[in-house]
Amino acid sequence: MIGGSGVLQNPEEIGHGYSAKPVKFKKKDRITWRFKAEKVHDFAWVADKELQHDIRVTASGLPIHFFYQNDSASSKYMSTEKLQADVEAYFAFMHEHFGSYDWPQFSVVQGGEGAMEYPMATLLQVHGDYDGLLGTIIHEASHMWFYGMLGTDEQRYYWMDEGFTSFAEDEAMNVVTGKNFPNAHLGYLGRYGRVAHEDWMEPASTLANYFDGKFPYQMAAYMKGSLFLVQLRGIVGEKAFWSTMQRYKKEWAFKHPRPENFLRIAEQESGMVLDWYMNQWIETNKVPDVAVDTVYTTGGNLANIQLSRKGSLALPVDVDIVLQNGTTLQYTLPLSSMFGTKPGKAVAGPWNYTQKTFTFQVNVPAEQIKQVIVDPERWTADANRQDNVWGE
Repeated sequence: MIGGSGVLQNPEEIGHGYSAKPVKFKKKDRITWRFKAEKVHDFAWVADKELQHDIRVTASGLPIHFFYQNDSASSKYMSTEKLQADVEAYFAFMHEHFGSYDWPQFSVVQGGEGAMEYPMATLLQVHGDYDGLLGTIIHEASHMWFYGMLGTDEQRYYWMDEGFTSFAEDEAMNVVTGKNFPNAHLGYLGRYGRVAHEDWMEPASTLANYFDGKFPYQMAAYMKGSLFLVQLRGIVGEKAFWSTMQRYKKEWAFKHPRPENFLRIAEQESGMVLDWYMNQWIETNKVPDVAVDTVYTTGGNLANIQLSRKGSLALPVDVDIVLQNGTTLQYTLPLSSMFGTKPGKAVAGPWNYTQKTFTFQVNVPAEQIKQVIVDPERWTADANRQDNVWGE
């Protein structure tokens, strides 16, 4: 049995699950497998006489091949309708949110250890738990967009592959598994808060093979790359963010884009200036941290909300003001350097980058305010969330 990149050109001669009709061979027959792969920059194949082969054709007509060993541990999940249906649901999710899958097939192939992506295929070790296996398949398959069809430069812009892939994995797993959390990225957000001030952290603009160790590379590539999209989503809003992801794939597939190509699309979709964000988050180790200082009344019915920027990286933030009667007032505070703001919330500001504190007023007395929450939906990688809430 052989599986991997490309499309088998002679399935009726081969059989082995590639054709509807079984093909019989004599013991000494020599079989020639002919595969063809177009628009690829790499390829892989696996040959193993013990591999089992299932094909699931999605509603859109995409064949997904599953190759796995014929033992109970390997086939426990790989052969099941649930796993194969979840992988199909994953491809539908990706098509809707990140753009079309432009290759003619995808293969999930059981390999020796770990997991690795190749055009049209992933080789992976079978996990002992269902979510671990599904998550690995989804992560490696998500590489088909960013490593594969977009052809990201893995030496210079690895974070646009590993990070974007990790973001897509978290989004897809959240939906496919039915968890549907409002924010699927709390794992990396929490981890960033624990490591943000470590001396070994290096900027994500460092060339991939010049990091001082594996762990700093992983934090830059996977964590900061993923959080780049998490925070961008919070900056520009849902509609502009998802249209950015769709356009990015549509316009730059098979063209090896650079960061400025992606950023330009995000600016066009949002109507904002965003170069400051990429510079600060990718090219430095600056850390975001905004706190609620105090709430006070200066007279009349106007309450003053004072925030302070304790971190070295400036980001726009959302603020919820919860009143004693249960009503919530929602504000967004853009930066002056954005020259714009996302829709859907009342606007306070803008907050200038050089200002360490910012005070805005709301038309209610301070005694009617029960709580003030900075970044209530957690779309920023705030390094210290202990000071994000004022009040009960």
